[in-house]
Amino acid sequence: MNKVIVLEGLDFIFDRYELREIVEMWKKGFSVYYMSEYLEREPDEIFLALLHLSRNKRIEARKGGFFGG
Repeated sequence: MNKVIVLEGLDFIFDRYELREIVEMWKKGFSVYYMSEYLEREPDEIFLALLHLSRNKRIEARKGGFFGG
């Protein structure tokens, strides 16, 4: 078989307080890279959390998108 496990090295588990922090930072316009440093997480993990939050209607599109404004 030629199967590949994708995103194997990423941590998909977030504490609720981390998600609240991400929502607040998103609303304030912080970049994903800033959030990553602040929470000591990989930028890809923050992206996945933002995808989750967006799909659950906890954040909306913003000016500057991923990079903030």
